[in-house]
Amino acid sequence: MDKRQRSSNMSVAEKTLLADLCLKYQRIIENKQTDGATKSAKAAAWSALYEEFNAQSTAGMFRDVAKLKHICTTFYLS
Repeated sequence: MDKRQRSSNMSVAEKTLLADLCLKYQRIIENKQTDGATKSAKAAAWSALYEEFNAQSTAGMFRDVAKLKHICTTFYLS
């Protein structure tokens, strides 16, 4: 049985950066509407958050959209 590949823990600077970005895109990400325009806006917001996070991250470790989405929705957004 193969073990899953574990990434390194997030540093305090990365957590702060992610919290700021989650709050920046919170209005779009937490929109409860399910129409096509809203879904594409949410996908664009997650993509922008991913790009900004990996561009500004100082740890040199790239995080994927799924991981950032999980951390944002679990810890920073209600």
